[in-house]
Amino acid sequence: MQLDDQSAFAWHQKGVALNKLGRYEEALASLDRAVELRDQDKWVWCERAWCLNRLGRHAEALISINRALALDTGHAWVWREKAWTLYNLHSITEAIESLNKCLELDTQDKWAQDSLVKWRAELTRDVGHG
Repeated sequence: MQLDDQSAFAWHQKGVALNKLGRYEEALASLDRAVELRDQDKWVWCERAWCLNRLGRHAEALISINRALALDTGHAWVWREKAWTLYNLHSITEAIESLNKCLELDTQDKWAQDSLVKWRAELTRDVGHG
C-alpha cells in the first residue's frame, strides 16, 4: 500500500498502527512527519506523547502533551495522558491534578478513577515518610 507522503492524516494513522504493534521508534518517526505537515492537530501531539512515554522519554512526552492541551483542553484522554506523563516524571501532585481534570470531562474513566485512588495513597504514604 502506497502512503501519501504529504498526508498528515496518513502519517498519523501509520503512527497509531505502529504504536499498537509496539514499534515505537518507527511510530515516532511517522508522528514526527505528521507534525511537520500539520502541527495544529491535538491528536497527533497526544499520540506522540503516548509513544514517547512508552520509550521512557517522559520529559519530551510532556512537551508534546502540553502542545495538545494548548490546542484543546476539552478531551479527557489528553488529560489522562498528561497525568501518566507527570506520574512517570515523579510529579504526583500535578499528576493528580490532571486526573481530576480528566474525570471532570469523563466521570466514568475507570483507569483515571483507579489511578487517582492509588496515587493519592502513594502521595499520603510519601508525605508520612518525609
